[in-house]
Amino acid sequence: RAKRRPGSSQSQIAFWAENMQTDHMSDGLPRYYGLNPVFFTLNEPEAKLLTQTWTAIADDMNLVQHLLALYFCWEYPTLASLSKEHFLRDFRDGRHRYCSPLLVNALLALGCRFSTRPMTRANAEDSHSAGDHFFKESQRLLDQETDHHSLTTIQALGIMSIREASCGRGSESRYYAGQSIQLAFEMGLHRTHDEGDQDELAVRLATFWGAFSLDQ
Repeated sequence: RAKRRPGSSQSQIAFWAENMQTDHMSDGLPRYYGLNPVFFTLNEPEAKLLTQTWTAIADDMNLVQHLLALYFCWEYPTLASLSKEHFLRDFRDGRHRYCSPLLVNALLALGCRFSTRPMTRANAEDSHSAGDHFFKESQRLLDQETDHHSLTTIQALGIMSIREASCGRGSESRYYAGQSIQLAFEMGLHRTHDEGDQDELAVRLATFWGAFSLDQ
């Protein structure tokens, strides 16, 4: 199951994450190159087309991309709960197949854990509130769903589990991890299929193994 991360290590990672680049945007946010070629960097003309943040909490696309970059840089290589390529492609294009407001808010809540910037906190004066506003929105969207049997919801539950573990809330983390793997089994994601949509197969596999790894 997801393990709690020591607070000192979390702070050190946040410091590294915020200072890993010397090239910055005009608003002070670092420019990240690790999301290419699926995701456009912030300085490219194509990035101006990205106007949908997928969250009601923030309308600043630079901030949203910054937080996603932190997640994909520091958490995704350790435990992938989704397919980066398919998520970012749909995030960019505004498609709901492999992207959803619930999933994006969960990712942003976790991304905030790797940032020391006051703008990522629900309370700018309280570093422990980093990402709380995005997480609360994730919970609201989850409660609004009438059917949780979707790939993005399973992925979001996994991300919420990791986020709660990083906050030291083991019981909550185990709850979300348990919900994620239960839904994965109910959707039959553990069954292999040799034929069909290759994109769908890739995302189903990534989703199942992400949920399975969290539940160990």
